[in-house]
Amino acid sequence: MFLSKNKNTRGRYYIYYKDDKGKRKAVSTITAYKNEALAFLITFANKRSGNKLVYKLVTYW
Repeated sequence: MFLSKNKNTRGRYYIYYKDDKGKRKAVSTITAYKNEALAFLITFANKRSGNKLVYKLVTYW
């Protein structure tokens, strides 16, 4: 599961993941801001896994 920015859709972020059959799927985060897209990614991953996961965001400068 990863986050990517699509230039063709006004810079919106998309989440790409593999479904149960191994096929890649994409879900729009409906935002062009990275911090909002990361928050959406965390909630999406938690709902998809069914577990309460704790994520730690690491950024490199």
